[in-house]
Amino acid sequence: MDEKENALIVSDDFTTKIFFKKNLTNFYIIEKRSCIEAINIAENTILDIVIIDDRIEDAIDLCFQLKKRKRQDIVRKTTPILK
Repeated sequence: MDEKENALIVSDDFTTKIFFKKNLTNFYIIEKRSCIEAINIAENTILDIVIIDDRIEDAIDLCFQLKKRKRQDIVRKTTPILK
């Protein structure tokens, strides 16, 4: 059995979450509503892709924090972070 890769979706919009659940069928979807929740997941979970809704509060800071963690090898260097 193939294990699915992890996709972190950071959004508080219901429609956005449904869209990604429907279209990222090859991924295990982890949904978070805030930057703090996303950072906690990133520090404890191997993520294969991160998608951030730019309408959430502190979206740019979250991108910065996750990219900083990539440099510190907490988040894999190959993990795309999309905003």
